[in-house]
Amino acid sequence: MSSPITPPLKTSGADRSNGHLAYRALSSLAILAMVLGVASLMMIPTALNSLEASLLLAPLPVVGLLVGLRAWRRIVQAPDELTGKPIAIVGVGLSLASLIGGLLLASVVYATEVPDGYRRVTFGQLKPDEAERDRHLSIPTEVESLDGQKVFIKGYMRPPAHRFGIEQFLLVRDNNECCFGKNIPAYYDRIQVELAGNLRTDYSRRMFRAAGTLKIDPSQAHDGSELPAFRLVTDYLE
Repeated sequence: MSSPITPPLKTSGADRSNGHLAYRALSSLAILAMVLGVASLMMIPTALNSLEASLLLAPLPVVGLLVGLRAWRRIVQAPDELTGKPIAIVGVGLSLASLIGGLLLASVVYATEVPDGYRRVTFGQLKPDEAERDRHLSIPTEVESLDGQKVFIKGYMRPPAHRFGIEQFLLVRDNNECCFGKNIPAYYDRIQVELAGNLRTDYSRRMFRAAGTLKIDPSQAHDGSELPAFRLVTDYLE
């Protein structure tokens, strides 16, 4: 009597060779998606400081999202050749969360950071454009009309001589420390902040939000001026 014939086992998914699963490559796109997703997390701290900077950074998570979705699709289409689907999914999740969360947070901060009764001003507005320079205007007309008005502006503290209990300091456009030295920033890239009343602060490399009455001295609005063309008598500092 012949013994029953056992049917061969089916190998669903990966082929078997000598008892081992066939090799599947880790998707390089999945790895790239993860890297871009992690890098996209920079949008969160950026959102706390600047909506404009968040918008400039937004392409990073967008690219991470596209790369992650492409990696995910390729892995699904070729499961016997590629692996790394969980990595791609995490990369997509980080990019998507950073993009939506970062822009939403930046929008909320932008909409609520200016105290009531103050007008937002940026350092970019203080700089005359080419047409204004051709007309020999060192201060834009729109900004000149703000003399004596209450304004709000954001910037960084130029390292002062004293680090604690500061009554006044130079607020500058950015915290590029390579430029912190004997060279004085352009007159439109700095504002002399004078803290009113008992308001005091300590030195920090973080972004400062200042609000107060703007004072403009057109005679100091020229290259090489050591005295400030713009002063802000500040009653609000964060």
